[in-house]
Amino acid sequence: MSHRNSYSDVSITRLADGSSVSKDCELLEACGTIDELNAVLGLACAQPLPAEIAETITQIQNDLFVAGADLAFGANAPGNLQIGPAHLDKLEAAVARWSQQLPPLKKFVLPAGTPAAAVINLARTVCRRAERRVVTVVRNAAQGRWQPLLAYLNRLSYLLFLLYRATNFAAAQQERLWPQSDQSR
Repeated sequence: MSHRNSYSDVSITRLADGSSVSKDCELLEACGTIDELNAVLGLACAQPLPAEIAETITQIQNDLFVAGADLAFGANAPGNLQIGPAHLDKLEAAVARWSQQLPPLKKFVLPAGTPAAAVINLARTVCRRAERRVVTVVRNAAQGRWQPLLAYLNRLSYLLFLLYRATNFAAAQQERLWPQSDQSR
């Protein structure tokens, strides 16, 4: 039986710039986590969602493909990455819009609610992991040009928290707060 690749090189892959890296390198961990985030957001979109939330998530998914493409070039990424101020501005506008639509919080929110909201909240946690993975890449590569991507992921996790809350709010799902009031214990 013939295989395209020999078994000796299955732990190596190529980046978009043609360079070879180990499949467990930090850069691929970051790329893979952004890919995982995009897949979880796809799962969220497979749930019944209000149209405005689904549209926001679709835009995020497009941005995540751009972010993945930026990372896929590794150390040879162009000096001007695609994720930049325009993406951050769109994200900040979405954060402002969704923040205004939700009641202010005075306590932490426990993960709960509709299946769609739960998947969005899961996406938020994957986004936080993606941010940590990119921090590792930036620290070890000492490349400040990744700062816009880090800022994007940081603000994206907050937007996903807002979308989680908005999804529950749209479904008239009561938020479970922590700590619970003394009366409910």
